[in-house]
Amino acid sequence: MNKRALPDTTSMNEPESKRQKAEILNNGPSKTSSNGPSITKDEADLYDRQIRLWGMEAQQRMRQAKILVAGVSGLSNEICKNLVLSGVGAITILDAGIVDEKDLGAQFFLRKSDVGKNRAEAICARVQALNPRVLVKAVNAGVQTQPDAFFGEFDVVCLCNYDLTSQIRVDAICRTSGSKFYAAGTNGIMGYIQCDLKEHSYTETRKSSEKEDAVTTTSEKSATYPSLKDIQDGRWEAADLKQLSRKQLRAMKQELDPVYFAFSVLWQFRNDHGRVPIPGQESDVDSLFKTRDSYMQARGCDPAFLPDELLRTFAETSGAELSPVCAILGGFAAQDILRVLSGKDAPLFNFFAFNGEQSTGNIIKVPRAVKTTIVATEVESIDLD
Repeated sequence: MNKRALPDTTSMNEPESKRQKAEILNNGPSKTSSNGPSITKDEADLYDRQIRLWGMEAQQRMRQAKILVAGVSGLSNEICKNLVLSGVGAITILDAGIVDEKDLGAQFFLRKSDVGKNRAEAICARVQALNPRVLVKAVNAGVQTQPDAFFGEFDVVCLCNYDLTSQIRVDAICRTSGSKFYAAGTNGIMGYIQCDLKEHSYTETRKSSEKEDAVTTTSEKSATYPSLKDIQDGRWEAADLKQLSRKQLRAMKQELDPVYFAFSVLWQFRNDHGRVPIPGQESDVDSLFKTRDSYMQARGCDPAFLPDELLRTFAETSGAELSPVCAILGGFAAQDILRVLSGKDAPLFNFFAFNGEQSTGNIIKVPRAVKTTIVATEVESIDLD
């Protein structure tokens, strides 16, 4: 078995992180490394808690990361806030829309005086004010008008509340350029996060027990993700729930979540109509039911798995942003992006469905046939005693 010293980024190896921080404090501000700006003395103090958790190398990787957040909303406000405070290298905010009165509800970076301004430009200075060490830039444009090369400039691309066509297009670009792709959205009290990391490597550290003589094992792992297009082309092999045994039905409910299908139907409705459903418009509810039936049957899943009541809730709250839901989804998405940048621990694989009505959040693997492909190599085992 190949072994080497535990990496500096191991969260269990706090003395090593302290040693690295001490070197920075003694040597003063760091010079720019060949991979980008290094951690300075002031940053080592500012991000002390993170460095103790992830290690200096992980913080350095985050310090050099360039992230695109497209679509200004209450959700993206939360994501930008968390990423900026964590000390990433640069964030570009992309949006071609204009601020209107309804944007002021869940978007804490906006003020009444911003009405009529471009959304990205309106929040840029306030995002920057949270952490002057992070470069924050606004681009007055939409995802659809940007060339493929634009997205390749970033380490992580995150689309917020975008249609499925845009998500699939940008995901395909990211797979080619090597950028990590995230998409997230909210609809009233429901929300989702999905990601495609293509090939992602990370380290995972585990203790054999909570006892003082516990052995800590660090493993290097890698996971292979399906593309968003492959996800949408997947079949579920559950065309008639009545034909399933109790065991099969129980397994299906554990593996899937109706919220996933609700957003899939919502994306299809948006593609067909060029808009989201209008709350209170019964014809849109009927259209959603028809879209659900055709969409789920085409993918081998009984439409009964997505109840009328849940889909009606989606129609009635369409376009609504609730601050608590944005905070939950924004915190989860930002945390996972930072986890990917740090290379520490397993990230989301590959869809998170949030149901605010039931106060539940489920991580599911889509399509159903997908199995998490993980290759693990043990790095070292050490006795903490």
